Amino acid sequence: MVQLVRSIMGLYCLTGDHMNIEVKKALENHPVSAQLLEEQRARVTSAFNFSRKEHAAVETDIRWWIVEQWHDGTLEKELLRCDDAQKVLATCIATGEKIPIDKPIPGVKRTETWSGVPVKYVNGGYPGSKRTITLETALGSLTASEEYASRSFGITEYPVKNIDDLRIARQVYEQIAKSVMDDEIYGCAPMTPIQILLIHLAGVENTVYLLMDHQQEVEEFLEFIEELFTPVIEALAKKNKVVFFVENYSSEVSGGYFEQYIKPVLLRRREIAKKNGAMIGVHHDGKLMPMVGWLKESGVGYINGITAAPSGDAPPEKIRELVGEGVVIADIYPQSIFMNEFKEEEFVEYIRRVAEFYKDDYGVIYGIGDMLPCVSDIRRYERMISIIEEVTRV
Repeated sequence: MVQLVRSIMGLYCLTGDHMNIEVKKALENHPVSAQLLEEQRARVTSAFNFSRKEHAAVETDIRWWIVEQWHDGTLEKELLRCDDAQKVLATCIATGEKIPIDKPIPGVKRTETWSGVPVKYVNGGYPGSKRTITLETALGSLTASEEYASRSFGITEYPVKNIDDLRIARQVYEQIAKSVMDDEIYGCAPMTPIQILLIHLAGVENTVYLLMDHQQEVEEFLEFIEELFTPVIEALAKKNKVVFFVENYSSEVSGGYFEQYIKPVLLRRREIAKKNGAMIGVHHDGKLMPMVGWLKESGVGYINGITAAPSGDAPPEKIRELVGEGVVIADIYPQSIFMNEFKEEEFVEYIRRVAEFYKDDYGVIYGIGDMLPCVSDIRRYERMISIIEEVTRV
């Protein structure tokens, strides 16, 4: 089932699997103690129960920082600068996840090619700066490309450019479902189908034209893949307290599709989760207003990636009011304050002010929306943890 959760093209910029593999390599000499991980899990669990254990939970995706420090051969040196590197690493999201193994898709031939100047680090690298993936099927081929820039990859060509490509994508999903539905399921759930179209398959412009020219067929495709995903949602709801999917909403992109294509799916998934004693959670990211305020009424009980100003479009003190009571919120601190351009005294004031504001709100998990920047000083992140522990200690 896990292959249904991921992008069918397997682009680096669309899956966490590539990063997780590199993180595991990077941290081979830095195993986090079982006791620290258990304490971390207990604090996060407490937040979901709107209670507090010792102090508020801090949980952040620092994988990008870890990977790029490892690539540069500076990870050991940087971790030595921490007073307690183990505590820092224990707060990292996803470093303990399993790495999915792709099965060949029956009837689909996948090829990968690289071009451009190779990217070389002290540790590892890439054979080129442009990566192209092609899926060949009986109906035709899909091709997608991504290019390396600023220590990450970005999509330069989406696989679905027209309605014929969408029909091929549907066939690929059908073939995956036939071959992997009995496999183990873990990790995240699939995005809502319209978000898959917007982010994974077609991009914003192609999605707009597809819906204008072929609305009925596009909607049939969206319904079809959500039916495929239903057993995945059920399996995750039986296994986890939270059925979580990385939506990557940005209100100026997704807001116009919310009422018709997103909200009904969220409510349907909420009912599946509820029957199994679970809740649904989403990774928001992007522009918050007005979508973040619509999620509670759509059945969402947990939202992370809620990036506040100055990176986002809402001040941190307004986020609970926007989201509503009874929803667990995470990642209020914006990336930008962890950059050197943000003065140290301003950083400390920001961290402390927000921690003080939310110290009596036990449904908050403190973290960075969305990731710790790879050029940040890890001591800032450690200082953030210390200030939050001090301010929120019970």
